[in-house]
Amino acid sequence: MLGALADVNNLKKYNVSKNSVIIKNLNLDLMVNSQNKITFYDAVLFGEIYGGRTLQGNAEKNSIEVYHFNSLDHLNKNIKTHASLNLYGGYSNDGEANGNKIVFRLKKPLKISDNFYGKNYYNLYGGFATEGANFNVFDIQNDLTYEKVPQNYSDKFTVYAARTLSGKANNNTLSIKDSVISLPLYAFITSETTLDGIDYIADESNNNEVNFENIKSSKNLSLMINAKNVSNNKINYNLIQSLTEASSLGKGSKIILKATQNANNNLIKLKDCSSAAVESSCIIKADKESAFNKIIINNTAFSTASDKRQGYVGLIAGVSANSHDNIMELVNLNIDEYKNQDAIFLAPSGTSDISNFKSYNNTLYLGGELNFFKDVNIDLLSGSVFHEVNKKGKIITQILPHQEDFSKNNRLIIDTQDVKSEVVNNFENFTFILPNKIKNPILTIEKLINLPANGSMEILTKNKPTKGKYILIQSDVGIYDGDNGLLNQQELENLLEKMKNNKNKFNYNKIEKLAKSTLKNVNFSFEVSDDAKIIYINIL
Repeated sequence: MLGALADVNNLKKYNVSKNSVIIKNLNLDLMVNSQNKITFYDAVLFGEIYGGRTLQGNAEKNSIEVYHFNSLDHLNKNIKTHASLNLYGGYSNDGEANGNKIVFRLKKPLKISDNFYGKNYYNLYGGFATEGANFNVFDIQNDLTYEKVPQNYSDKFTVYAARTLSGKANNNTLSIKDSVISLPLYAFITSETTLDGIDYIADESNNNEVNFENIKSSKNLSLMINAKNVSNNKINYNLIQSLTEASSLGKGSKIILKATQNANNNLIKLKDCSSAAVESSCIIKADKESAFNKIIINNTAFSTASDKRQGYVGLIAGVSANSHDNIMELVNLNIDEYKNQDAIFLAPSGTSDISNFKSYNNTLYLGGELNFFKDVNIDLLSGSVFHEVNKKGKIITQILPHQEDFSKNNRLIIDTQDVKSEVVNNFENFTFILPNKIKNPILTIEKLINLPANGSMEILTKNKPTKGKYILIQSDVGIYDGDNGLLNQQELENLLEKMKNNKNKFNYNKIEKLAKSTLKNVNFSFEVSDDAKIIYINIL
């Protein structure tokens, strides 16, 4: 089905533009002309719909609008249907696809049938091209599927705003709102494509927007932007549930921005979201530079649907050989039960090459109310971590030893209390914003914390705290300096005095949660326990 087709085989360019396909009531029911009762039937649905397609030239400002599409219906439970359905707003075999649009306003959700192949594929492309795809729009409102559908092991719903083999993939929009999605959803602005053993990738993917709001996904929900350069993109998740079931446990729910060169000035915001995927990731990664990125996660819960209660949470704002000025802001973080080790990693920066990397001026903020399952701690709270995905697709995130030569001027801001972590390292500067009523130790360490003498420690408050003696930091194994040396009481007291006197200015308005706050200095002194495992703060 096509709005327009330019089918040519000469050397000229033929553009297709401003064509539309509007589907208001299309029924693709499986009908069998038989007077006898059907006992068994197996069928395949294959369909392609183009707003506009050209073999040579550009596809511009074409559209597909879908209001009612009864894609898979059957006469009785013995009929099995396998579906492969592809929609293209604008399609160019040799050229660009710009300004095209796909709009879904389904009055009734799509029907999904189980089948012997175990597969149903829906592939939707705003723009599909070879030389660039820009200003394309993909817009879904209302439920895509019914909440309960048959459990095929290899179903998937794939959405591309801009699929292109080269050129630019800029200023595209991907929006899904008020929707139930019961198939695994893989959403892309653009991504790497392999054809005949050759990898193709867009030169840049900049200034794109993703808006997901009020979505319930009963399986994994993943988003990716992948190009040589990925910058100035905005991603907003609001009221998102990703409730992974057993049939897709190994796939995870992820937000990945990946660049083979630079990934800078990207913004990811998650609010009132939850993920029960075995792997939950929010990561911005580049081979060369990852800078001035910001990830803000507010009132979000992470858990795992695994029967063994094992999984992975990785939140990293900038992974590259040169990671700087990235911010990871976590407010009202909720973590359910994870029984495995190496499960929860929180960092503003990271690297995939420990032999040659720099990490500086990155910030991690923890604020609001922290709600963790009993005996579940953060595994690593770090200014910089090691992170890579191996050839088999396995995520590897590991502790980097504290290295002052490679990790400079990273800051940890704790605007809450009762933070528990196995390891805290690769921070030079620490800011503690004390609550009005201190009921628990501010920071508890199970294994290791590094406090470098050339760093700073600032104590602030939003309100006037109650005078008294409180536990600021406690460590089960003691406290280490920047050279990984274990400190005794006198050494720790001297180090804390240095850090207190060292001044390191920071603009707290860069943290969204603190932008409207008035922060005040606290009159205090430090005190160290005899075994040098507890740092007290005396509020005077």
